[in-house]
Amino acid sequence: MSNLHLTIFPNKLKICSIPLKSVCYYTHLMLKLLVKPTFNKLENNGNDDEDFGNNCDDENFIRNQSHFFSVTQTPHEISVITTLKYANKLLKVNVPDDELKIKIWPQNWRAIRLDQGNIKPSVVNSVSSKLSENNITIFYVSTFDSDYCLVQSVHIKNTISILNGVFSILTDEPDTFESENSLTEDEIDIEENENIEDDISDNNEEKLTVYLLDYSFQLIGINTEDLSSIIVPLIQLLFYSSKNNNCNNKESKTAIPFISFTQVQDEISLLIEDRFFNFLPSNLFQCYNEIFNTLRVGNENVDLGYSVCGIVSKLSTPLAARGINIFYLSTYKTDYCMVLASDTNEIIECAEYDAIKLKISER
Repeated sequence: MSNLHLTIFPNKLKICSIPLKSVCYYTHLMLKLLVKPTFNKLENNGNDDEDFGNNCDDENFIRNQSHFFSVTQTPHEISVITTLKYANKLLKVNVPDDELKIKIWPQNWRAIRLDQGNIKPSVVNSVSSKLSENNITIFYVSTFDSDYCLVQSVHIKNTISILNGVFSILTDEPDTFESENSLTEDEIDIEENENIEDDISDNNEEKLTVYLLDYSFQLIGINTEDLSSIIVPLIQLLFYSSKNNNCNNKESKTAIPFISFTQVQDEISLLIEDRFFNFLPSNLFQCYNEIFNTLRVGNENVDLGYSVCGIVSKLSTPLAARGINIFYLSTYKTDYCMVLASDTNEIIECAEYDAIKLKISER
């Protein structure tokens, strides 16, 4: 039985999707989410945001141990993971039309960090397969240093119990798990604006359809002290590239950068298209030694949704069996699996013999 160190984050999280054509309405608040956690206590009194907490006595304080923020921009959406407080703020942004509004899954989610080495297929597959067998839907985010498995907060205790049967677990967790029977002030607005659906469906197609996309990625780890030096090109790529901040923009989706930025505690991870890699100052980060190619689950026009169970397991199982390293990234609409460029031929061979229907697709 292998060792697995779990860190359970106390904050309840929300998973959101911002339509690309309405980015301009949300940019200001998104910039605060992106930049604010790097400020020290002189710029935050500890009472404004739950992300910062109240124990900010250290003048070199960077971020509270529970901080979790992730934003992924694709040609089809901007997917966001943030706390209840900021999800409510995003929900209250005024937009001129309902179709421009942010979408937020109604469930509360909890993040679990899985520490067992970097980009190892066995971790993704072992965790996702066991949870899928027990009908627990997961939302998975890999980073430069770690893997994060998000589960609905009502399932957190059961999730830990299930994983205890697979791994020898060391756990950092709260003394008690919060009840879902009562809503906090932060939750009320979101719950009243969303219809909760708890039905879980299995992805029981004979083969899982995945698309090999025309994307190459660099995986980057950034030191917290260097973020201020990289923040300007990062903001340009996320919010101002290719005129995507113009709400009337009709430019081709191929011009929109695919980029994923995740801040968790003192870890900052960036997944960026290789064609935009030179936008960043190369002396300020660690970079993985090989580029990644991209698999997307399903049709770009059909959202997977939160009720489909077993996607991560079904995709990772044949890849893990062949020892293929993967970087997994769930978004509000769908899932992406990044594989090393040198493993692309293995993916094609895998599709011929295993439970994957592979299609070649444009962006």
